[in-house]
Amino acid sequence: MKQAPPILAVLLLLLMAILAGGAALRESITVDEVAHIGAGLSYLQKLDLRLNQEHPPLAKVLAALPLVLRGVRADYSDTSWTISNAAFNAMLGEWAFGHSVVLRWNDRVTTLLWARLPMLALTLALGVCVYLLASKLGNPLPGCFCLDSCVPGLRPSRSHRCRIDVLLPSHSVELRHPVALTEPSRDDLHGSLFRRSSTVEILLGLASV
Repeated sequence: MKQAPPILAVLLLLLMAILAGGAALRESITVDEVAHIGAGLSYLQKLDLRLNQEHPPLAKVLAALPLVLRGVRADYSDTSWTISNAAFNAMLGEWAFGHSVVLRWNDRVTTLLWARLPMLALTLALGVCVYLLASKLGNPLPGCFCLDSCVPGLRPSRSHRCRIDVLLPSHSVELRHPVALTEPSRDDLHGSLFRRSSTVEILLGLASV
């Protein structure tokens, strides 16, 4: 009977993977992904943050990482890139550049799928953190209930997209996770609280990138 909650949690995570993964395979590119994928690719290939400055870069970098490893091509002599060296021009050029990265210069299906894979992994990691945190605060069975409420709450039709939708709640949960799972030591109360506060500060910093 003690093994039932962990098994149920694994099944729920599998359901999340199927729903989000199926959506990643079947759905076409969204408006935000056009700008985010191209911008993230340029961050890694050119170490240049001129595109899509209005959003934090971390989600875009994560989405672009498998693309860089696969050798996805971008033409940095294209007008959409060269005119984007000013703030206003960059707000216009990011759409044309991202459109070309996904739909012109590379295979659109594989490029979009590989860009969405990190978001899928982050969705599952968020589910694991929710289960562990709820299990620590209560017990494994309530942890499954929290994970169950997370499956529709994450909106699997959106959680796979290259956006900050999953990244923001992930940082929120991860911020509470180490604090809830560690108890201050009576022998080293000051040191324990210092380490926990340092962890919170680091995760708060991650939430802003």
